[in-house]
Amino acid sequence: MQSVFIEISTDVKTVNVNGEEITLRNIPALKDEKNNKIYVDPADVLIGEINQLAEENNIEARDIPLLLLLYAVPGPFKKGEIQYQYHLHKMLFYLWKNLEKQNYSKGFPHDEFIPADRGPVPEHIDEDLEKLQEQSLISTKYRRWGSREKDQSKEISLTKQGIIIANSLWDSIGDIFKDEILRTKNDIFPLNPKTVRHMVHREYPEFKKSYKKEDVA
Repeated sequence: MQSVFIEISTDVKTVNVNGEEITLRNIPALKDEKNNKIYVDPADVLIGEINQLAEENNIEARDIPLLLLLYAVPGPFKKGEIQYQYHLHKMLFYLWKNLEKQNYSKGFPHDEFIPADRGPVPEHIDEDLEKLQEQSLISTKYRRWGSREKDQSKEISLTKQGIIIANSLWDSIGDIFKDEILRTKNDIFPLNPKTVRHMVHREYPEFKKSYKKEDVA
């Protein structure tokens, strides 16, 4: 008799990265009607743990990579800030693509990316930043370096409460994600926006063909 699988959700008992026993609720699974065995994709367990972390901290799951990129220390630079919103867009994009190359992207949340004049942009980035600011987890300000309107950028920083939450999140995720977050921030943080723009155009030319929406410095 051929097995027939039905889609269900189930609770999964596992341990987190600190060795603590946890129970993840409503994880997608497949049930074999022939023998009642239940099959769970490990990536769904990972994302279930991330979703639970987000719920415990009253944030969206896709906020987690954003907060952790702000928290990560890029070499000798200051913890808790990204000086260009443009850089944040590209860090989030490269984090997703780098994890995808290692087959880990399914286990870590990311926003959808949409075309823009200067490269891919997270679809919900503006509302996410606004919400995190309303929750007092981040602060933003404009930095100006020239007389032209475009000679400015939005600088984003973690607040004290944001650092507390980001530190807790950092301690709760696996090393594969920490390593990639650090590598992504180290690669992009020191570069000027023009260099980053040329890099993303060169490495991902498929995004360049249909740019429609203006990006933000």
